[in-house]
Formats: sequence, structure tokens, C-alpha cells
Amino acid sequence: MRSTLKRIQATRNLDLTIVATGMHLSPEFGSTIHEIERDRFVIAARVPSLRPEDTGAGMLRSFSRFLADLIDILEDIKPAIILLLGDRWEMLAGAMAGAYMNIPVAHVHGGEVSGSVDEPNRQAITRFSHIHLVANREHARVLKRIGEQTSRIHVVGAPGLDDIISHNYLDESAVAEKYKVDRSQPFVLLVQHPVVTDWRSAGQQMKKTLDAIVDLGFPTIAIYPNADAGGRAMIRVVRRYAQRYPFIRPYRNIPRDEYLGIMAVANVLVGNSSSGIIEAASFHLPAVNIGTRQVGRIHPGNVLSVGHDKGEITRAITTAISREFRRKIGKLRNPYGDGHAARRIAGILSRVQATGILLQKRLEVT
Repeated sequence: MRSTLKRIQATRNLDLTIVATGMHLSPEFGSTIHEIERDRFVIAARVPSLRPEDTGAGMLRSFSRFLADLIDILEDIKPAIILLLGDRWEMLAGAMAGAYMNIPVAHVHGGEVSGSVDEPNRQAITRFSHIHLVANREHARVLKRIGEQTSRIHVVGAPGLDDIISHNYLDESAVAEKYKVDRSQPFVLLVQHPVVTDWRSAGQQMKKTLDAIVDLGFPTIAIYPNADAGGRAMIRVVRRYAQRYPFIRPYRNIPRDEYLGIMAVANVLVGNSSSGIIEAASFHLPAVNIGTRQVGRIHPGNVLSVGHDKGEITRAITTAISREFRRKIGKLRNPYGDGHAARRIAGILSRVQATGILLQKRLEVT
């Protein structure tokens, strides 16, 4: 959201303030609050919410704790609009609070389909939201089919593409120096998160992915999974493999501009991150998508989907780094937008008025 937030900040009749919570405030996951501070965004409140429990129940306790605190914060800062992105529980709390407190809610990336609890989260956020800022026309059609009013739906593209199209990321030489990347051999970017509906298998699923990487022996930059149920079990597996195999290098977090720089030079992205589905196509970067976390999403031609099977993952990585596959996706068009989402979103938000018509939602089911 960085490019969008900066555009909002620069728009004459909009003022931006941020409520920071979740992994942003956690040293365990890289304390990425420092990235927000470095960009000089105004932070209205910092709300610690993560619990150490690696379970679905722990996620719910984090959700309820954040929602309770958020109500008090919103009463204090009195925002004109709440802007949310994606399908996480933090966003669901924001959508619920806005709907109950008569604050217009604008949601980015509605109308998309995915696996795990992310899918019902996204649907619930959609129902609570008043303005839908979607990535493409297919997602707009999905919202219309489920009864959302056409006047509320705006096709803006995926904000994550803006910095790619404007080349606002670390260049190749800086990436090679900072992350010790040797371009004479293939290297893997590994980003795999837990699937909450199968969280007990998360550690074993990460093991199968790493076993495939070990068999191939490619240098690997591995970024920690998120804090959802099963995430900490995956982190323990990553640490264990990194100790045993020095070519696997783990990071709690990598700043966004550096992450995009790594994507620009990587040979393949492996795991189940949405960046393999949304951003990777803009780099013509092959993505091996593992498991069910991204099932149902529009998959560009750079994506190879496999199950949690070492053999399948190994074969997919081998295919992905081949010259034939890279040639095949060399002129790929990204279905998630053109890299100008920030301008469109800021323009739409600058015209929002909290009228009764906007706040009083009804479905148009045909």
C-alpha cells in the first residue's frame, strides 16, 4: 500500500493516519513498524495484538483484543474513511468497526477468491465495506453477482504493482551486494505461509518444500511465514534447515523495496504468497504455488500450481527455471492491473461523502 498511502498523503483534501498492529509491532516478525516510520507516515496508534499461541483460537483472541482497542481509537481520531486491503482478520476488525460506527469503509482487493479462512474473511469484509476498490473487471463482476451495488465498485488495479511499474525498488547490483546473490547460478525466493484450515500440518508442509529445495541445491532466500496458526511451527523448520544447509538463508522480514528488487532478479518464487500470483507476473518471474492457500484466484501464466509433495515441487521448480518456460512467459500481461492504482484510489477517496445512501447498504440480487 506504500504508493497509495503516499498518494493519499499528497492529495489536497485528504489527510492520512495509520493504525499499526499485528506483525508490524512484533520483533519476532521483524518489527516492520520501522518501515512505516521511515516513510514518515503519521501513526495515530500502535495496538499490540498478537498472542504467542500458534492456533486458530489464538488468532481469534488477537482479533477480539484488537477490535476492542480499535473501537476506542476510532472514537478518538474520528476518521472520515477507513481504508483496508486484503483478507486478514485485522482488516475484518476495521470493516466491522466502520460499519457499526457509521464510518465509510473502502476495501482494496475485494471480489477475489482464495483458500483457508482468508476466503470467508474477504467475503465478510466485502459485506461490511461501502466502497470496493478491485483489481480487475472479473473481480468487479464477482461483486455484482453476489449483490454488491454497481455504484460502489471501482476497478483500480492492484496497488502492489505501482512500485514495480515505476521501478521503485532496489537495483540488481545493490541486491547482489546486500543479499550475496550470485547470478551465475539459479536462486530461489521462498515465501510460504500456513493454511489456517490445516494448521497442524504447517511444519510438515514447509519441510516438504525445503526437502525439494535441498535436493536441487539452489541458493535460497527464505522469508518467515506470517503469524497465523501454524506459522511458528514453520519458522522452527526453516531455522533447522538453515542451520544444516548454509545455502538456505532465512530472514524475519525484508523491506518492500528490497523484496521487489529480489523478485526482479530471482529465478523462481516458491511457496504460497499472493505476491507469486499478483506481483510476480509483472517481473515475468516464474512462481511455484504450493497447496490450497491461493486456490480459486486468477493465476497468470507464470504460475505453476502443485500439492505438498516433494516430487511435484522439485519438478515444478525445474520447469520454472528452464529457458523454455521463461521464454513462454516473456511477454506475459499481468491481469491485476497497470501500475496506476494509487492515483485512482486517492481520486475516488477524495470524492467520498458519508451520506445515508453510502452508509445504508442493500444487496441487488437478481
